[in-house]
Parts: sequence; C-alpha cells; structure tokens
Amino acid sequence: MLWKVLSIFSALALAAGAYFANLNRGVHEQERVMGDRAKSNLEKTDALMKEIAEVKTQRDEELKTAETKRDQIKSQVTEVDTNTTAKQAEVELLKKSHEEVSKQLTQLEEQIRKAGDIKLLVADIEKLNKEKEASVAEVTNKDQQLAFADEKIKKVTLEIGNMGEVQKRMRAGVLAPDFTARVSAPFNEFGFVILNKGNLGGMIANAILDVKRGRYVVAKLKVRDVEQASSVADVVPGTLAQGETIRPGDLVVAAPQPPAPAPAPTAAPDPGAPAPAGGATPAPAPGADPFAAPGGGMAPAAPAAPAAPAAADPFAPAPAGGMAPAAPAAPAAPSAADPFAPAPAGGMAPAPAPAPTTPPAGADPFAPKP
Repeated sequence: MLWKVLSIFSALALAAGAYFANLNRGVHEQERVMGDRAKSNLEKTDALMKEIAEVKTQRDEELKTAETKRDQIKSQVTEVDTNTTAKQAEVELLKKSHEEVSKQLTQLEEQIRKAGDIKLLVADIEKLNKEKEASVAEVTNKDQQLAFADEKIKKVTLEIGNMGEVQKRMRAGVLAPDFTARVSAPFNEFGFVILNKGNLGGMIANAILDVKRGRYVVAKLKVRDVEQASSVADVVPGTLAQGETIRPGDLVVAAPQPPAPAPAPTAAPDPGAPAPAGGATPAPAPGADPFAAPGGGMAPAAPAAPAAPAAADPFAPAPAGGMAPAAPAAPAAPSAADPFAPAPAGGMAPAPAPAPTTPPAGADPFAPKP
C-alpha cells in the first residue's frame, strides 16, 4: 500500500512541475518580446537625436554664411559710395571746363567782328566747337555713369534693408503674413510633425504656426529645427482639439501676431522726490527694442523655448496606489502605422482611425494585442 501512495504523490509532483514549467515558459517568452521592443525604441530614439544634432549644425552654418554675405554687401556699398563721390567731382570739373570753353567761344565770336583774318578765326572757332562737343559728350557719359552708380546704390540699399528685415524676423521668430506650408508627415504619438518647407521657403526657427483644416484651426505648432527644404515643428501642448489628429497634407499658415501693447503713460517726476539710490536707471518702456543691449553692454539672454512634452515612459513604475496614469486627452495614432510612409496618391490623408479605449489600470503596455 505504501508504494501506491508514493506513486500517486510522485505523479502529482510531476504534473505540478510540468504545469509550472509551461507557465514559466510563457512568461519568459513575454519578457523576451518586451526586451526586443525596448531595444527597437532605443535605437529609433538615438537615430532621431543624431538627426536633430545634424540639423542644428547645418542651421548654424547657414546663419554664419548669411552674416558673411551681409558684411560683403556692406563693403560693396561703401565702395560704391566712394566711387560716386569721385564721379561727382569729375562731373563738376567737366562742367567748369565746359563753361570756360563757352566763354572762349564767345570771345572768339566777338573778335571775328573786329578782326580782319576771318579764315584763321573760323578755324579757331571750329576747333573750339569740336572741343566743346567732346566736352559735352564726356559730361553726358559721366552723367550716365553717375546715374548707373545711383541705381546700383539703391539696389544694394534695398537688399540690405530686406536682409535686415529677414534677420529681424528670424530673431523674433515671426514669419511672413502670407506664409503657407503643408504637413508632410505627422507624428502624433511623439507630439511633432515634419513640414514640406525649410529656410529656402521662408521658414524660421521658433515661429508659431496654425494647422488649419478648412476654416478651423486644428492645432498650433512651434518650429524646432529648420533644414533647406523641410522643418520639424512641435505641437504646442493644449492646442490640439480633443478627438482630432494632425494629418498628412494639412494646411499650415503663420499664426496671427498679437498687437503690440500701447506704451504706458509715464508720470512726470516729482521735483521734491529724492533721486534713486545708486543712480539706478528706470525700467524700459514696454515698446522698447527687446534686442537692444543694456547699459552694461551685454543684452540679456532670451528665455528658453518650452521643451516639447516627451512621450510617457512605458517602463516607469506605477504610482504607490497601484493605479496607471491617466490616458492623454487626444488619442495617439496607431503604433502599427509607418511614420515615414509617403502620403497616399491625390494628397488626401486617410480617415482617422477610431479612438482607442483607455487601457485598464496596471495593464502591460507591451502585451501582445488580441
């Protein structure tokens, strides 16, 4: 009887061991899949960071090139001004010469009436007439050269003014009012999009844009990085309408700029009030130039642009209460979609996918979908 009891216990132990071995194999397979997903996400993030660094380096080089070109144009303007002054002096000299020749011709005509040898006087008059015509032709040529120099100065001055306006808008992050672009590739799950225009198309870093669909504004963007023919813009948090997603081909326009605040009226100083201690200077007026340097010679650094919200870390531990964080208001695009796939033919974006349901608390974000 004892061996039968021991056999039954052995069979039960073997069955329990087989059950737990099968259960552990499923858990190990699930952990392996989660590890592969984490490694793939890390590689994609590293590639994106390298691309952003390259774009920043390229933008800095283009800015240096623009500044060098501006200095060259200023040098050309100085040279043209010098040449214009010299030409004007030559023209004045030729005019004086022309007046002297005219006086001599008048004197010769007077002498003809009084002189007896008319042929010699006529020869002298013809010679002086030829010298006068040559002087007039030279003066006309100098006038044409002076007009050409003036036209060149106007063109160079206009180019300098346009370049200064562009640099001012680049520092302020303001686009031209008629600027338009299109969304090439949206990355709603990461909170940024790629646009089809770069600095060659008038795009400026830190510019604020509106994503329009018809007459309605779907979201606001802030340009982060600018290349020659494309740019990257972050979605401004809280501006994307609930239930909406940015689609390929959406129209992007320059956001309207708020009106400049009216300068506050300054009160007349009280003659009896004491002067501020230490010679402190009053605060600048609201309309003052934000790029002007203060008295110390150094302009204050511009405030840093707010960083784009990073995607939620799927590996972060759950809070102490055991509850998963709340899902974002706007549904993310399906993770299975290829973010770098070209837009469909015809330029129309596909209909948005239905909003996913909120995952239950404590759900595994890397668990295979049913």
